[in-house]
Amino acid sequence: MAYEIRTADLWPDADFEMRAAPDGFTFEGYAAVYGLPSVRMSFPGVMGGRPFREVIQAGAFTKTLSEIPDVTLRYQHNMTALPLGRTKAGTMTLSEDERGLKVTATLPDNEWGRPIRDAIVRRDISGMSFRFKAIRESDPGTDADGTPVRNLREVKLGPEVSVTDFPAYPDTVATVRALAEEAEVDPDALIAALTGLKPEAVLPPEQREALIAVINKHSDAPVIDMAGAEKLALMQSRLKELRG
Repeated sequence: MAYEIRTADLWPDADFEMRAAPDGFTFEGYAAVYGLPSVRMSFPGVMGGRPFREVIQAGAFTKTLSEIPDVTLRYQHNMTALPLGRTKAGTMTLSEDERGLKVTATLPDNEWGRPIRDAIVRRDISGMSFRFKAIRESDPGTDADGTPVRNLREVKLGPEVSVTDFPAYPDTVATVRALAEEAEVDPDALIAALTGLKPEAVLPPEQREALIAVINKHSDAPVIDMAGAEKLALMQSRLKELRG
């Protein structure tokens, strides 16, 4: 089962209370809250692909935290950038209280950490999200409007939690992951490539190849990959020499 992603924006009624310490580099926040229904969401392969709401039950993280997982702190789920914290290094701790999954981290005092620190202090960033696999669920009920309710009773944490400044819309994330699986590329690389595309962006090879693979899968005129482009350039050069 692939990891799923949930973000604070899916629980708009929850108070996630992300706050920075006086030193500016330490912050606390909640990646998940207990007992509150989410907005309606849908994912291929989850609840039959039908719209549903989700409730994370108290204690859902107890077992996974007892296994001392090695989890990193990221910005916008970007696994290609330097991590902002890590449980194994002691620069981030994950704990469970009556409210939910609490994250405490010390951000690095460098070009990666300072913009995040400033954004948290200014409240430009106020949400978190996390990756997980559902281990144990109770039989779903329905809410007042008949929407199925998925109750998560035990989950396994994925490799990272993230601070976010935009919601990871579930339909969009699910679509990107489905495209990645179809093209047999790393879904994290594809997500990172799409979120990192800016006019000045230079994509690393893994992200570039992920984009090319997905485009080729859905194009009548496939895009030539970098290896093919180099071979074509070499052939053109040799032809030019022969005609020379």
